[in-house]
Amino acid sequence: MRSAEQLYDLMMGHRLASLVLLVVATVAFSAGLTKFQFDNSYTLWFVEGDPALVAYDGFLERFGSDESVVIGLAAEGDPLSTETLEAVQRISDRFADHAEVNRVWSLTHSESLFNTGGMLEVRTIVEEVPVPPEDLARLRADLEHGSVASALVSDDGAMTGILLMLEATGHSFEPKMQLVQEVRAALPELAGGRTTWITGGAPIDEALFRYSERDSMVYAPIMAVMLMLVLGVMFRSPAAVVLPMFVVGGSVFWALGFMSWIGWVANIVSTILPPMLTAVAIADSVHLLQQYRLAGRQGEPPETALKAAFVRVFRPCLLTTLTTAAGMASLSAAKLSGVRELGLTAAVGVIAAFFLTMIGLPLALSVMPNWALGGLRQERAERPVPPQLEAVARFAVRRPVPIVLAAAVVVAISVAGMLRLEAGSSMTSYFWPDDPVYQEGLAIDHAFGGSLPGEVLIESVDGSSLLEPESLAAIDRAARFMESQPATAEAISAADLLREARRVLKNLPPGDHPLPESRAEAAQILLFLEGDTEISRYLTPDRLSARITVPVEMGQYESLAQNLDVLQVGLAEVTGGHVKATVTGLARLMGGMEEYLIESQIRTFSLAFVLVLGFIALFFLSWRAGLLSAVPNLFPLIVVLGIMGWAGIPLDLTTVMLAPLLLGIVVDDTVHVLERVLEARGHGASVPDAFVAAIGEVGHAVAITSAILAVGFLVPVAGSFKPNFFFATLSCAAILLALVGDLVVFPAVGTLVPKLVRGPGSTP
Repeated sequence: MRSAEQLYDLMMGHRLASLVLLVVATVAFSAGLTKFQFDNSYTLWFVEGDPALVAYDGFLERFGSDESVVIGLAAEGDPLSTETLEAVQRISDRFADHAEVNRVWSLTHSESLFNTGGMLEVRTIVEEVPVPPEDLARLRADLEHGSVASALVSDDGAMTGILLMLEATGHSFEPKMQLVQEVRAALPELAGGRTTWITGGAPIDEALFRYSERDSMVYAPIMAVMLMLVLGVMFRSPAAVVLPMFVVGGSVFWALGFMSWIGWVANIVSTILPPMLTAVAIADSVHLLQQYRLAGRQGEPPETALKAAFVRVFRPCLLTTLTTAAGMASLSAAKLSGVRELGLTAAVGVIAAFFLTMIGLPLALSVMPNWALGGLRQERAERPVPPQLEAVARFAVRRPVPIVLAAAVVVAISVAGMLRLEAGSSMTSYFWPDDPVYQEGLAIDHAFGGSLPGEVLIESVDGSSLLEPESLAAIDRAARFMESQPATAEAISAADLLREARRVLKNLPPGDHPLPESRAEAAQILLFLEGDTEISRYLTPDRLSARITVPVEMGQYESLAQNLDVLQVGLAEVTGGHVKATVTGLARLMGGMEEYLIESQIRTFSLAFVLVLGFIALFFLSWRAGLLSAVPNLFPLIVVLGIMGWAGIPLDLTTVMLAPLLLGIVVDDTVHVLERVLEARGHGASVPDAFVAAIGEVGHAVAITSAILAVGFLVPVAGSFKPNFFFATLSCAAILLALVGDLVVFPAVGTLVPKLVRGPGSTP
């Protein structure tokens, strides 16, 4: 208490310096917003040196980007009709020379092989539009059997595909986003009125960005209005409405400015940061204003009341800041880079809120006119807490056994639900089933068997050429193995292209034919294929590396990560040691997030648990305090995780943060109650009386801050993303359950085990 008084006197004795320091810090952090960027590239979720990212970067070095914009065009029964091919040609021509497009893969812009008197000639699949009658039979055979052509038309002929292969731009996000927006804008006219669909990694990213931007515009005004209404109803004071809003805005600016200055970029998960910080940052202001009002209504002069309020809340607010920041910073233990960055950024925002509240609010309140302070300085008798809350506290301490037993049953059921928890990181799961983005991806997946590239990097094991018959056969077996997996479509490899080239060269009918019989024959075929861009995409010039591309269903790419060990063992078996095969590509990278989610949940929650409860034990110099505070805080988290398990809500990039974040947040009210309980115990009060007295003093503020937090976390329900909806509703539920834990379960457990409730000077 003495140190808080000295700090208050120092601050008020140097008001101008304190204000300047606060303003300079806020401006400095806010200046970082000029560097603010959004990027949802999947590579940014992985920390440097991650094996999955290293493998993917090695693949990109050899073959360039594997990303594409996949366009589906309704063929209306005949993909070779003049109207269909004219639309394909218009779309292909429009984007063939785009700066972000490496090449276009379509019926009018991909190569086919022709036998010209014992020689191979590389030509476009469809050279003329309309197709000459004499070419129709050959083209229809190519669509049925050709390695490239058949992949561009659905089995039923209802859709033809146009793939815009992207340039390798160092994982840059903005150029891809602009390309997708151009494609979406141009397609209606280029398609000539035909139905089109668009999907792929880049379109999904663009939609996520577009929705995130829209949601941010929705969240801010809703949050502001809700907070101002709650503060206005509670305090009936213009100052009590306006000043906390400045604290909220400043903490968000500090956090986002910190993120930008340090070089981090916002992503899809970052959309929850402003509403989350807004809800959290208001708590200290509410406690300070409530204590100021209580001191004033006890007849204290304004200056004395403000100092008393500051001294009264400084210690518990400091502890709640440390515990909340620790809970958020515990996310730095996650294996996903984006989650780490969000946690540390949120921790900075929480610390900023403490400084802005403890420096800015007293400075402003000390010079506010009476009309602005309103209800804060009305000297009238008023119960510090609604009688209903005090009645709840008395009920809890009088019936501890049935309350604890009921809570134990709920926890047991919830633990059973936790055992059912699964991870699911699919970006398509961010969209609701009726969302056009989801529906378009589903239509293209259904037509072509997959739209996201799964890749297998093939490497020579001893420096020998991959053109050796044993190596080509191994590549071919690996391709057939990959396409036999769930949620994958027909694979394409260098072996497939060489087999097709050999068939055409020998003028054999379409069908399954042998691979080149010798390295010399394969090398001879490659000479004929000079200028064929397809073979260069699947085999490096030194013949030491190759790729197998297998389309994966957009919503099923997690299966690659789930079965990675099985796939790698299977590839090793089918290749027989002739080549080294490594599963990689964008699908593997995206699916790899899933294997990190469960581990991140365990690591971050464990760290948060140790830090938060350790801080409490250290702050109160009592291991009993730390143990006791675990009860009302683990209760809501276990219940919420149990709800997730029973309801089938997966751990994803958003919900994986629930436990550590909420542990750091819900513990705040516990700290305020525990502070008053131990203080009352120190003055000789019994455990039941200490709990009733504590809730009598801080119960109103605890209930209000819980309501604000619940409302604040519920705001993302109005957004576009399914995981954010679950995060919002589950967070709201956890906060309300935590309130029940603090006002009911906490007093019941403390009454049942009084030895845990011992403060300095208290009796056993």
